[in-house]
Order: sequence, then structure tokens, then C-alpha cells
Amino acid sequence: MDKVCKQLQNENTESSLSYLQELVNLSLALMDHFTGYDELYEPLKQAIQPFCTNSNYKQTLLCEPWGAGSNALVLNRFSIGKVGLNNLGNTCYMNSVLQALFMTKTFRNEVLLYNKDMLPLFSKLQLLFALLQYSKKFSLSPNDILNLSRPPGFLPGHQHDSSEFLGYLLDTLHEQEKNLGGNGEEEAVEGAAALVAICPPTVVQQSFGGRTITVSRCADCGTKSERADHFRELQLAFPNHDENQSVQTLLDYYLQPEKLSGENQYRCDVCGRLTDGERVTRMVEAPSRLILTLKHFRYDPTSHQRTKLLQAVKLDREVRLGLHQYELYAAVVHCGSSVDSGHYYTFAKDGADWYKFNDCSVSRTTAENLCRLKPPETPYILFYSRVDVSEPEALPCTILPDRLQLALTKDHSEYEAEKRQLSQKILAPRRNQNDDPPPPGCGGGGFSATSSNMFVC
Repeated sequence: MDKVCKQLQNENTESSLSYLQELVNLSLALMDHFTGYDELYEPLKQAIQPFCTNSNYKQTLLCEPWGAGSNALVLNRFSIGKVGLNNLGNTCYMNSVLQALFMTKTFRNEVLLYNKDMLPLFSKLQLLFALLQYSKKFSLSPNDILNLSRPPGFLPGHQHDSSEFLGYLLDTLHEQEKNLGGNGEEEAVEGAAALVAICPPTVVQQSFGGRTITVSRCADCGTKSERADHFRELQLAFPNHDENQSVQTLLDYYLQPEKLSGENQYRCDVCGRLTDGERVTRMVEAPSRLILTLKHFRYDPTSHQRTKLLQAVKLDREVRLGLHQYELYAAVVHCGSSVDSGHYYTFAKDGADWYKFNDCSVSRTTAENLCRLKPPETPYILFYSRVDVSEPEALPCTILPDRLQLALTKDHSEYEAEKRQLSQKILAPRRNQNDDPPPPGCGGGGFSATSSNMFVC
């Protein structure tokens, strides 16, 4: 495959480049169609990695992914222990975020136990989390979440930025809870070094809420001004130089003093004019769970598009923020050359085990596989847990709100009914007993007792 791709690229004709694009799209579509064989597919991924992918590559195959239909009942969640999310048409940006949030156990448990007046989005997220934890199905379709949480400007069927979706989802959940019961209302005190919290924190704030103080100082008169800010994620920009970076160096860069000069001067109220100055951000309240977004995408004024910085970043399993140590437990990965194309999937940790959530497919993996990723496969949104905050246990089904227990009972009944229906279909006699047996699944061989569905290149 590697030689074929390079030969087509070297020919550099319209037809050869068209064939190359079709070959890359078909390879990606087949790997998505026959999921769960990451190690076997690794050489193919390496071969096509240097080449661009179309955002609509999944439409190359006009059929459902293997495992997304009724045959998936044979592979229920107990084969791997996790439930996937079906792609509803370029919705991997949403699926990857939902799985990372679900694997945030503090947030998951707070959502599941929330028993106040329900708003539509909170209610549907609660139901989805309950099904992800207790359903026996291979995968679920998060249609309701998509309809209720799609940000303005996100067109159906198009690829979008998972970081934008995450921010919109958390902001919406926070605002809905705050407006419903007066929770989390905050009042900024001008010039003070803190925010006064009037009401208890929202569910979103409990897991992801942190607070910073930004101090700006005038270089002429020395006057200082302070601003306190609450945050739910930190967006880490890349320095202009091309040195190798790590997550820790990007985090340190975010907090280092910033010179205010040129077009970015400080407006000093005492001097009554723009002056040179300095701005420093301090962390005064570290979150329980830290979300870091690596700003791989940058606006190109020439093309008027957001281009991707294909810069390798050392993925630190542990980082330090102020006095607190954090440990990586999930990462949303973007594979592609631009924000409007490519694919999102998630690595996440549960106990000592790591899993890869790739839409409807969930497979076991390792942290080493995550750390070995190279552009254009880049960790984009990172989730860290504070090591001095204990990890909660999974909730028993019996303590969930009655509404969720009823939904789980219904889901289990549907699963059992579909499984019986599938069993009857499998055991049904053929119309013509003289027919030749069907060929084995590709890669499965002809002598195995059970066929295996995979794409072999």
C-alpha cells in the first residue's frame, strides 16, 4: 500500500491524484466499517497518514458499519465492557466529547444523581449516561443529544470542531441549571482578587470549574489592576518558535508573564492613555478535572480558513498546575489536516485499562498507543484528574432516579427481544439446502468455526 500511494503521488497527474484520493477514502471507510482491529490496521494507517482525507470519506460505502445493525447484538457490551455511539452523519465530533465526559466519573455520577426539575438537554444527557453505563447493547444513537446541543452555525451532516461543541455543551448545561434554581450565580468584585459565589456550584462547575486572577501592571506608573475569571477549560496556544513542545511547556507558557506593547498595549486609567505593561495570570482555584485544549488550528488570513498546525507535542501523562499534580485520563484525538475534515475519536482510562472509543466501535488499547500518535493524528482535547481528589466508584443501578430505572428496564427488554429475533433468523433453514455455503468473511479464513469480519489489505 505504501508503494502504491507513493507511486500515484509521484505521477502527479489529475487521474493519479484522483485515484490516490479514492484509495485513501476507501481504506479509511473500510477500516471504519470493519472495526476493532487496530493493530492489524496500523501499517495501513501509517501508509495513508501523509495524505489528505475528505470529510465525506465515510460515504464511500453505502452501507451501515459492521456492528451498527442487528448483528451487533451478538457482540453485546460484555465483550469489551463499554458501549459505543453510532455516527449520525459526521457526528464524530460529538461522540468523542460525550464519551470523554462519560468517562469523567465525578461528572457522570453528578449527572446521574441529579434529581431536580429536568430541562430537556440535562434530561437527555442523564438518560444517555445511564444507558452507556448499564445498557447491554453494542452501541447507541444519541439523536436527542444532537438535536438539543447542536451549536448555532453547526450544519447537519457537516464535520465541526469538537472543542467548540464541548464548550457550547458545558456552557448550556451550566446556564440551564443556574437559571433553573439560581445555582452558581456569580458576582465579580471590581479590583478584588476573588469572585463572590452567591449560590452552590453547578454540576459542571463541581467537576471542571477553576478560577484565575489576571494582574495587569502599567510600566510607566506601576498601577495594577486585577480581574478574576472562572473557567471550565484552558486553551493552550503554541509559541511562535518551532521548538519541540510538551503539554507541560504549553501550560507553563500559558501562565508566563505577557509583555503588553505595540498593538497590544495596556490602557492605564491613572495615566489616561495606552502604555507598555505586563500581564500575569495566576491559578487561585484548581479544578477537580482539568480540560486542556491544544490550539492546533489557526486562522489563515490568506485562505480565510482555519488550518491545522501539524506540530508534534509530547503528551505528558502527568502535569503540574500551581501546587497541584494532574494525571491524564482521556484525550479527544483529531485525525486530519483541517478542522473541517478528518475524524475524531477518544482514548479514555477506566481503572488500569485504556479504551479507544471510535464512534460505534470500542476497543482495548494502551496509553503508549496514545502517546505514540503522530501528525496528522493529534491529541486535541486533554482531560486530567487531580491526584489529590479521590476517584468515585460507579453508581449501582438501584440508586438511580426512578425515571432512569424504568428507561433501563425498557432498554433491556428491547435488547432481549431483538436478540431472540436475531437468534430465530440465524437458526431459520435455508430455502435451498443445495446452495453452496457463503464465502468466509474477508480475513476470516475458510476453516474457522466462527467467521471474522475485518478489512485485510
